[in-house]
Amino acid sequence: MQKKVAGTIIYNNQQGSHFLVKHSTNGYNFYQLPVRAGHSPLASVLWDLRYTIGIDVDQLRLYDSIMAELDDEKVAVFVFDHLGLE
Repeated sequence: MQKKVAGTIIYNNQQGSHFLVKHSTNGYNFYQLPVRAGHSPLASVLWDLRYTIGIDVDQLRLYDSIMAELDDEKVAVFVFDHLGLE
């Protein structure tokens, strides 16, 4: 079984906190993806955000990282703050 990783971007303003999520049949989820061969979990998330979603990862700063259980598997979840959002 291939190791998984997840990630999101947080944006805080006067209305509260907002997270980058994707819609699925089960509702909304943080982005989940397999760890790329030869890459760390963090590098895998950054690659996916840049090349799959099109986000300028040079504008991201790591806000927090946690371990979560997804589908009975412990995975790293990376939370980024986006410097370019106003």
